[in-house]
Amino acid sequence: MKYSEIFQPIQIGSIVLPNRVIMGSMHLGLEGMPMTADRMIAFSYVSCVKPSRYFFT
Repeated sequence: MKYSEIFQPIQIGSIVLPNRVIMGSMHLGLEGMPMTADRMIAFSYVSCVKPSRYFFT
């Protein structure tokens, strides 16, 4: 598969990320909003609980 390395783990300093796919707050329209970090954490939690709502296979 072309670009298959984006699905491989990568180490940045002492942190190992399971893949190289990220989603920033700008993509979600949260930039400049108060409590953006809390909203991102809530979004991540929901994504883990109900992945089919946000991820397509």
